Amino acid sequence: MHIETVLLLILAAVIALLTAVFQYIYKKKSKSSQDLLFAFLRFLSVFSLLVLLISPEITTTHSFITKKELPVLIDNSESIKFLGQGQMVKDIVSTLKAHKDLNDKYNIVYYSFSDELNRLDSLNFEEKQTNITKALSQLLELQDENKLPVVLISDGNQTYGYDYNFYSRNYPNSIFSVVIGDTTKHQDIRIDNINVNKYAFLNNTYPVEIITSYKGENEVPTVLKLYNENKLVYSKAFTFSETNNSNIFTIELPAVDIGVQRLLATLTPFEKEQNKTNNTRHFAIEVIDQKTNIAIITDIRHPDIGALKRSITSNEQRAVDVLDVDMFSDEKAGAYQILILFNPTNKFEKVYQYLKNNNKNAFTITGTSTDWSYLNKKYIQFERAISFDTEEVLPIYNEGYQPFIFEDIGFDDFPPLHASFGDLNILGALDVLLNTRIGNVITDTPLLVSFEEKQKREIVLFGEGIWQWRAKSFRDQNSFEPFDRFMGGLIQYLSSSNDRDRLNLTFNSFYYGNNQVSISATYFDKNYVFDNKAQLQIVIRDDKKEVNTIPMLLKNNYFEVDLSALEAGDYNFTVTSLSDKISKSGKFTILEYNAEEQFTSANYGKLKSASEQTSAQVYLGAQVNDLIEGLIQTDTYKPIYKTEEIKTPLIEWEWILFFLTAVLAMEWFLRKYNGLI
Repeated sequence: MHIETVLLLILAAVIALLTAVFQYIYKKKSKSSQDLLFAFLRFLSVFSLLVLLISPEITTTHSFITKKELPVLIDNSESIKFLGQGQMVKDIVSTLKAHKDLNDKYNIVYYSFSDELNRLDSLNFEEKQTNITKALSQLLELQDENKLPVVLISDGNQTYGYDYNFYSRNYPNSIFSVVIGDTTKHQDIRIDNINVNKYAFLNNTYPVEIITSYKGENEVPTVLKLYNENKLVYSKAFTFSETNNSNIFTIELPAVDIGVQRLLATLTPFEKEQNKTNNTRHFAIEVIDQKTNIAIITDIRHPDIGALKRSITSNEQRAVDVLDVDMFSDEKAGAYQILILFNPTNKFEKVYQYLKNNNKNAFTITGTSTDWSYLNKKYIQFERAISFDTEEVLPIYNEGYQPFIFEDIGFDDFPPLHASFGDLNILGALDVLLNTRIGNVITDTPLLVSFEEKQKREIVLFGEGIWQWRAKSFRDQNSFEPFDRFMGGLIQYLSSSNDRDRLNLTFNSFYYGNNQVSISATYFDKNYVFDNKAQLQIVIRDDKKEVNTIPMLLKNNYFEVDLSALEAGDYNFTVTSLSDKISKSGKFTILEYNAEEQFTSANYGKLKSASEQTSAQVYLGAQVNDLIEGLIQTDTYKPIYKTEEIKTPLIEWEWILFFLTAVLAMEWFLRKYNGLI
């Protein structure tokens, strides 16, 4: 307690004593025991009140022991069941939960994982993907400290994502791997991967790359066969051996029919091969008869241009050319369906005249080199104050955007774009995709907008530096796909017909069985305002004429249904609004593929390497007691004895208030009883 507080308490006691003496003892010739009692009660009440006003802090010391956290990550993917090890995993978890000494030393937290990390609820071993790296990474986000022991119970077979063996090299925690499944290496031939474009163009050929491999020592003959809609289109006999254990085949196939072409690649199994599932791989390609050509027109060089081109062409249905504005002509522009204008100036006069005369859709990107004195004359929807200064602007996702489905890919964490400084005045009707934040201030100024005028669609981005968004998206997601999907939505909006439909669907023509299968829809009322109260349902018919009716659920600014539970096959569907019976139909194909059934044994080598790289050990499933003993005996993860000082203001002590009330009540009652009131 500070010396100032002690002096104040002494002063409070003196004041309380003087008050009591003055009221009950001072100037009285005879002092009875009753007067002394009243003086004492008055002293207590005044002193208590002054103490509450001073409110000194009382320090208490609290000592406790903090146990180290022990995360247990349990593989809940289908490969555990395929290898026949589901019961063993459950037994290991039960053993960990029941061991008293282990639970006394550690605060054990159980997680299950497949493609995501979740707190353990139950184990069913039905998940279709495994990403061990993602599970380890997400665990770090949940932890308050590093350098903890982590128990990883898995077969070590990862179906997608960054290689966890490389990721573990810089992992701060120690990974104690428990290997589930047979570690014996069986002879096996397999199709590792098939590389094929998603789209092919009618009357052209398209390449198919098939990668095959072999594990074993003996020579094994096999035949690679490729079928298109059950028709054999390619066959090749060859022999695997210990030295020739990998082969890559590149095959050119003709695209002769429009639509989804389902193909099947097979390797003839050898005698007594245990896992024949990975000898077969279904895949598909969609044959189309047109391509969207896009031109980026610019007067400068900028990294945004390369980022835009790579992002847009990630969809094989689109081609992008970069044109210098000085070389622009109506004849060249006629080959493109969409024009992207980058940092327009008065040199773009021919471009804007062409857009006006031909009613073409455009995507305009402004920045630090934009000539706003020229651009203000070209748009009636907005006008920017002319300034030679620049500023940094940050994006804010607008959930109320309606013209098309557009998800938040983490815009709030994206780096700033560079824009011309000055107020942006909105003069016409604009649909805002992204708003602007400057520093910590969210403004009403739009950053990315779309609008329609005279059957013409246009998008305008009021800032440059979008290449940083694509890089940030990759750093956060380990993939360019989220950003490319966002950019693809913008291009799709500009590519589609200007006729507005009240019901719009988003789906793929085919899905692989191990991926999510979902269909999205947007529905607008008669005024073309998104109707979040609409009731949409989807009716699905398979090739056996069986019918499923499922309601679609609202998700932000669109409706969605998850159909991942459907089996492989062809499906027709119809989405209907129950209120006014507006409907749309489509069809899709789910290809048979189970990534979790491609393995014949546990990947002991990778799990061992991951453990050794993090200064830990690897154990077999039958050695769980050795794991427990090692975790108990190690001195690396000792419980920590902590002492905590808690400072509590005296005014928070409720009993003092009750004491003050009781003293005042007693004094009043005694005075009343003795006729002094």
